[in-house]
Amino acid sequence: MYSNIPIELALRSVLRRWNLIEKNTSIPFQEFKRAISFILNSTFFKFNEEFYEQIFGLPMGSPLSPILADLVIQDLEHNIFNTLTMHIPLYYRYVDDTLLAAPTNQITNILDSFNAYQERIKFTVDYGDEFGISFLDVKLLYDKGSIIFDLYTKPTRRDTSIFSQITLPYTKKVW
Repeated sequence: MYSNIPIELALRSVLRRWNLIEKNTSIPFQEFKRAISFILNSTFFKFNEEFYEQIFGLPMGSPLSPILADLVIQDLEHNIFNTLTMHIPLYYRYVDDTLLAAPTNQITNILDSFNAYQERIKFTVDYGDEFGISFLDVKLLYDKGSIIFDLYTKPTRRDTSIFSQITLPYTKKVW
């Protein structure tokens, strides 16, 4: 996801929030802008004893990239939701996973709006199945006007982590 977010778009998202940032720093605006730009354009890495430069998008592996990606997506959401004319009763996002409920006949319009924001940031639609829809590790089931939550695991999941050995509810401290 990070490498699909243009540096210029991320920089605009940060600078748009300068009024919040300046309260917590003594760095002048121009110096701050130069520093962020320098960090975002320092995308050199080593692989198999060869040096490379990432030529597009936020730097992979940078601790700043998740924060900047979140700011860009916040701006995208703000832009889209200010232009939609219908009520969205449910919207949740975690990093790049989004759950949205909307009238069925508006899904394509909403998707087109999200995908028109920036050509490299693309969204897809999953309508779920007759049993519901999964979001992260939760299965949401619609039943008679209520949403029931259940645990969801991908069919390809292999229980190899320490977490697969923990039973719910948590009854003891693991570490």
